[in-house]
Amino acid sequence: MKRNFTSKRIGVWSRFGKIALGGCFFGILGLFSSIFAQETVKKTSEISQEVSREAFQKGTQEVSREITQKIQKVTEKPTADILYYTETMPIVGDEVYARERCRLDVYRPKNRLGTETDNEPENGTENETENQAESVSQKVPVVVWFHGGGLSGGNRHIPGQFLNQKFLVVPVNYRLFPRARCQEAIFDAAAAVAWVLENISAYGGNPEKVCVAGHSAGGYLAAMVALDARYLAKFGKSNMDIYASLPVSGQMTTHFQVVGERRDATRTSGANNPLQIDEMAPLFYTTKPCPNMHLLVGDPKLEWQGRVEENYLFAAMLRTIKGHKEVEIRSYDSTNHGTVAVPACEYIRDYVNQLGE
Repeated sequence: MKRNFTSKRIGVWSRFGKIALGGCFFGILGLFSSIFAQETVKKTSEISQEVSREAFQKGTQEVSREITQKIQKVTEKPTADILYYTETMPIVGDEVYARERCRLDVYRPKNRLGTETDNEPENGTENETENQAESVSQKVPVVVWFHGGGLSGGNRHIPGQFLNQKFLVVPVNYRLFPRARCQEAIFDAAAAVAWVLENISAYGGNPEKVCVAGHSAGGYLAAMVALDARYLAKFGKSNMDIYASLPVSGQMTTHFQVVGERRDATRTSGANNPLQIDEMAPLFYTTKPCPNMHLLVGDPKLEWQGRVEENYLFAAMLRTIKGHKEVEIRSYDSTNHGTVAVPACEYIRDYVNQLGE
């Protein structure tokens, strides 16, 4: 639901405290408990409640990692663990870390795409998916999903809303600050999208209907690879090869972690850094051609400070591009930076499902 977000003036510190401690932390718990299949929801909730008692002592980032590790014990193993940097693709930065971290899965729902076969071959090679791809009467849309975590944490996962739908899901890991520079995460995101564009047909996916999406930092990456053509060009692809970008509560100004890195490369958090708009900001590229854009944010009274407003500004600027096909923005009542992922992923699910109809 779109909102008129004129609101009462409140103190900066009280609002930041409300958002950072309330919205961010409990949003993280809400996100982790909502992204898994129905059969694991009960176990996920119990794990989240157990860990939440230690939240303010350990800090939200450490707690979110602990939740991730415990939830992974009650969910299925990844369908594949594919290194998306092929031998011919250049790697910017630490190659050892890239080969360790830069991996993706390809989720192909069973019994929804005209086949009874398993999701993917265990070792994830394209050759072993040929028979599976041939059994699909029609190529289906694809969602490339980037996890959140401030560019410094998190792991790939599949939102629960995307399970057993009429599209493929490709969750992606990318290198994290401070072990890698923030810009290297954008190169990784572009490399993953390039891999999908090149290889997803073998898995039954339609390379002409590849959508990129993500939450928070993942939304920032989904926007940057769709807007700054230089990243995909490095891997021989165009940003216009992407059908749509659907960032969920993504930062449209220069990411706070980027700003923090520039000031002090040893910092692991930069959430209080001042607003900037430069070549590391999606807003910097609003005059350039780009794919269809769907911006999904929470309630302006509850969201991360300024996040809703910068997304509305971004949408307004994008609409000045002559002949642009789709620029949509949705703001969801009563949702914060974390919990907005639930209705936003439902929106993405419905949008991508209709692409295959």
